[in-house]
Amino acid sequence: MRGMDAALAAAGLAPLARHAWVEVSLPALAGNVAALRRMAGPATAVAAVVKADAYGHGIEVTSRAARLAGATWLSVATLDEALLLRRHADTGRILVNYPAPKTRWVDAHAAGIDVVIGDVASAVEIAGMGAGSPRVHLEIDTGMGRGGVLPEDAVTAASILRAAGIELSGTWSHLAAPEDPVVTAGQVGAFEEVLAKLRADGIDPGLRHLDASGGILHGAPAYDLVRAGLALYGVLPPELAGSDGPAATLRPCLAVRAAPVRIADVPAGTPIGYGGTFVTSRLSRIATVPIGYADGWTRNAGPRTVAVAGDQVVPVVGRISSDSMTVDLTGTTVTADDPLTLLEAAPVGPVSADAVAGVRSTITWEVLQTLSHRLARVYLDGRGRPVAIRRHEAAGPEYTEGFEAAATGTEPEAG
Repeated sequence: MRGMDAALAAAGLAPLARHAWVEVSLPALAGNVAALRRMAGPATAVAAVVKADAYGHGIEVTSRAARLAGATWLSVATLDEALLLRRHADTGRILVNYPAPKTRWVDAHAAGIDVVIGDVASAVEIAGMGAGSPRVHLEIDTGMGRGGVLPEDAVTAASILRAAGIELSGTWSHLAAPEDPVVTAGQVGAFEEVLAKLRADGIDPGLRHLDASGGILHGAPAYDLVRAGLALYGVLPPELAGSDGPAATLRPCLAVRAAPVRIADVPAGTPIGYGGTFVTSRLSRIATVPIGYADGWTRNAGPRTVAVAGDQVVPVVGRISSDSMTVDLTGTTVTADDPLTLLEAAPVGPVSADAVAGVRSTITWEVLQTLSHRLARVYLDGRGRPVAIRRHEAAGPEYTEGFEAAATGTEPEAG
């Protein structure tokens, strides 16, 4: 039995259906929530942004862990993500950060989910729902240009809601370039003007929120709520890589691992993979690893992708397939029982999220968010023991008694 299967069996959890998986460190996640709460300050609540399957970390388990660690809100992009969380027994406040279809507002109301509106027409329609309206956060376009009412229309939209007896649960905006202090100052100024106009008209703005991860890490005003996405998972935006400020306290949580399903010694001149784009130049040990572009490992990055085998960096060779890739293990002693690391929970290194993003000519957000549901998510405590698993074929996650201690960071780290 391979090491991970043995660890899962020891924990009383189901074995893997496939030897490719994602690992998530729950103590690292808990530490990140604690660090973000310190950055935000005692008067500000933290919303864990768990959209896109919690940035690849697994929405159901990550949300539960973030709640235990002190995140009092969850933030998602779509109503179906919020409803999924309700089906998995989450009863706390959830904000859907992009406009939900108007035909589904009744479902949001029934589930107690907060929604966003960003235009006067939506205010008119939601006002018509009266007591059946979901809780509403009014988005203000302060310079992102992507959504929200223009500042001059904010009082009109809020007044329409007030006339229908609907109080704002929140007023918010989004920073377009949090790393640019001039741009941010302009957006903060526009946001403050809207808040002042609302108050002058006797309208309570509700929870004020402006900062996502970039705003938190660059010191923008925190207001009443911050929405922590990438920072929650310990991955920094490029301009803060190597920072020794508060961002340095954040730790990556996620690793991607896969064990070979075939290792073959092949002679020089052997073509590997579709199209034979790679041909061995020597006697080579070629491993087939069960992870491919259907799992989020993009095909176009194949010739430049590497993996880590023990303490050695080894190249991915040939074209990446839908369900597998091939790796050149020549000169290593790797066996089928030794998992390769394709993405490491580390801020730097050959398979850090930043390094993988660089190979793909993209950003870390995309690398994490495109990891497929097909990969099991295995959640580890501070000693590296599994305390939960989400399997593709299962109806929901499985937990052990040690999950809560790991999620609150009370289990000691190994070593």
